[in-house]
Amino acid sequence: MPTTPVVALTATGADRTLNHGEGVLRLAPAWVPRVFSTPGRRLRLHPDDLYAFGKDRGGIDERWLASPIRADNGPSAGAYEGLSLVVDPDGGLLPFDELIAHLGSNLIGSRIVRGPRLPSSSTTSKRYRSTSITARSMRPRWARSPNPRPTTTRRR
Repeated sequence: MPTTPVVALTATGADRTLNHGEGVLRLAPAWVPRVFSTPGRRLRLHPDDLYAFGKDRGGIDERWLASPIRADNGPSAGAYEGLSLVVDPDGGLLPFDELIAHLGSNLIGSRIVRGPRLPSSSTTSKRYRSTSITARSMRPRWARSPNPRPTTTRRR
């Protein structure tokens, strides 16, 4: 009978996992069942696996990739549901959110760990509360146009 791997974070396990993959982590699949929707056949799961958590929990129609978020699917949800688990080279599993908290900038970079730099004074920070400014600044740099105003062309 196969044994279930232990899900726990240790300092040596975190360092071993990061060093073994040379910065690339191997993640176990994170399947999320939903009661309100039809199981995803586009995920190409075997028909026997569509209701792997039971019919009362719903069918699996989502796979979360590199997720540090735990799914809040009610009281019957598992402790690590929706959360990506990192595969330790020794066979254990490490919770991805705890691994990020432990390794911090060694894993995701100091710029992301520090967070965005916003003005500290209250008068200048009011400018950043506008939804149009926030929505525009949240887009990736490559998606931002150099000229936000539409140009008009004249027809002759």
